[in-house]
Amino acid sequence: MKRITLLTMALLNFISPINSEATTPEHEVIATNKDEDIMIFAKKTDGFYEDFQIDYKGIVFHRPSWKNVTNPTYAPQIVYEDINSDNKKELIIILTTGYGTGVLEEVVAVFHQNKDQSLKEVLVDNPLAIVNKNVKSSLNSEKAEIRIGRTITK
Repeated sequence: MKRITLLTMALLNFISPINSEATTPEHEVIATNKDEDIMIFAKKTDGFYEDFQIDYKGIVFHRPSWKNVTNPTYAPQIVYEDINSDNKKELIIILTTGYGTGVLEEVVAVFHQNKDQSLKEVLVDNPLAIVNKNVKSSLNSEKAEIRIGRTITK
């Protein structure tokens, strides 16, 4: 009995995958940053990639609600840059959720790296909310005025 248990354990060690590939066969690689060891996997369904898995330097995390169109022209973009001047690079993933004549709809996800190398998603404000907050205009029969922050244009 002891031999069977040891043999079974040995076989399981050989057949268990130990790599950073997608966890299921339905997932395919849709974007990579080989210099930084970052890969994005997703399932292809009805013209969209869904059920995302991000392999960030060997750590895999899931984003099942993300979507991206399957057109290779609009594949997800991986950017790994310091965008807030804290001397630590952030992981930025840009997804295309729709496109058409004169329209490109994208969603941005930003992740900050913690001390333990895990990632924390950072809230990204809606660009229209930023514009609505910072741009004011007034118009009358004599003049038009646009205020962007503290700058006034007449």
